[in-house]
Amino acid sequence: DSYINLQGIDHDHKHACEDVITSSADTVTKPLRTWLDRVTSFRSLPSSQKQSLEFQDWASPAAVQGVLQSFQEVCHRDLHSSVARLRLYLEDDRTVHVLLKHVQDRIVEEYAEFSEVVGKEYSGTLKNDLWSEEGLRVLLHDICQPPGSAAFSSETGTSGSGS
Repeated sequence: DSYINLQGIDHDHKHACEDVITSSADTVTKPLRTWLDRVTSFRSLPSSQKQSLEFQDWASPAAVQGVLQSFQEVCHRDLHSSVARLRLYLEDDRTVHVLLKHVQDRIVEEYAEFSEVVGKEYSGTLKNDLWSEEGLRVLLHDICQPPGSAAFSSETGTSGSGS
């Protein structure tokens, strides 16, 4: 009987962790997802094959720059807020670290999709404004550091802000 209860608790715990990961990542990637959804809708229109994406008002280089700026702001504000909540509710730093690793992976996956579309559709300075996967991981790692700790990236071996 207690084995059945433990299975239920483990299932509930796993579900709660998945919800936290999804909620945290979705909040941060919302500007990217919104733009990518518009691209998908635009591409599904029959006439879209004849038109260039960058000539749409919402997909102009300036608009994409705005999406990048919004994403960066949300990373700093909302990811930092999610990290603070996790640290408040979970006393075990190891558990917080595991959850944050999954959140960061989801953010990187979503950004990679955005970056791929921008890289294929745009030229010039806009492509240069995109982060590399490593650069984004360093930024996310630094944002997720506990307050007062030195921002140190174990992946690059450097300290500092990383962007």
